[in-house]
Amino acid sequence: MDKKNIYNEIADYFNVSNSCIFDATVASDVNGWDSLTHVMLILHIEEIYNVEFTPVELSKLENVYSFYILLNEKLTK
Repeated sequence: MDKKNIYNEIADYFNVSNSCIFDATVASDVNGWDSLTHVMLILHIEEIYNVEFTPVELSKLENVYSFYILLNEKLTK
């Protein structure tokens, strides 16, 4: 999976430019990305890619790149 796919999905979800989402992006970098929209984004990604994340997996997320790595691992299993 190309990481641009998930980065574009996140940008679209928050209605920001794709150039605003990069490897080191964290929630506080994106206007409107708070705890509620974080959960909603996770559910959105789970639905789109037909995956499920565990609370332990989600607790290890540090930035957008770590989210991409986790999703990619799920998709290649």
